[in-house]
Amino acid sequence: MMNQAEVVKAHWNDIRGEVQKTWGKLSFDDIERTNGDVSAISSLVQQKHGVDAYQFDQKFAEIVKSMDGEHDVSSRLDS
Repeated sequence: MMNQAEVVKAHWNDIRGEVQKTWGKLSFDDIERTNGDVSAISSLVQQKHGVDAYQFDQKFAEIVKSMDGEHDVSSRLDS
């Protein structure tokens, strides 16, 4: 079973698209500059969308889980 960081790395192109779709105020370049760093993505989302870290964690976990259905993503940075 892969941890969250491994899932993000393995499915970065798909996850990047879902992040942009979910939080539309983020540009492709904004997301690309994070290099898949969950903390950096979280900071951007909080800054541009005004959501708190918990809200981000919950939605991001759903996105990651959709990429790896049997993966438990309950921990935000479980690397």
